[in-house]
Order: sequence, then structure tokens, then C-alpha cells
Amino acid sequence: REDFWELLRDLRNLLPAEATLQKETEFGRKYSFRAILKGPNGKSISVRTIWEDNRIDGWKFITLIPERRAS
Repeated sequence: REDFWELLRDLRNLLPAEATLQKETEFGRKYSFRAILKGPNGKSISVRTIWEDNRIDGWKFITLIPERRAS
């Protein structure tokens, strides 16, 4: 459980970042942005995150997608 809160804190620390509008829904606008996320083990990974700017509750984290590494 502590790992979840640590991850959420780290994700929020990535904001604000330059985001790309993905689509607008009845609930709000969905944005994606790419960033480097550093784990508690010191390793970094490129990720894409999706956020929703909800008209009622404000910013809401939707999902995190690890980026594929080039071979």
C-alpha cells in the first residue's frame, strides 16, 4: 500500500508537463504525456501517462504505459 502512495506522489511530481490532448468526453478532456519515472531502486523508465481533466473533480490519473525500449 505504501508503494502505491509513493508511486502516485512521484506521478504527481511529474506534473506539469507538456501534455497532448487525446480526446474530449462527457466527463472531461483526456491528456497524455511522456516522462521519465525514477523508481525506489534508483532505476529510471520512460513512461506515457494518461490524465483526465474532469469538470467536477479536477485532474484524475487514468493509467501509466511503459514505453518500449529501442532494440
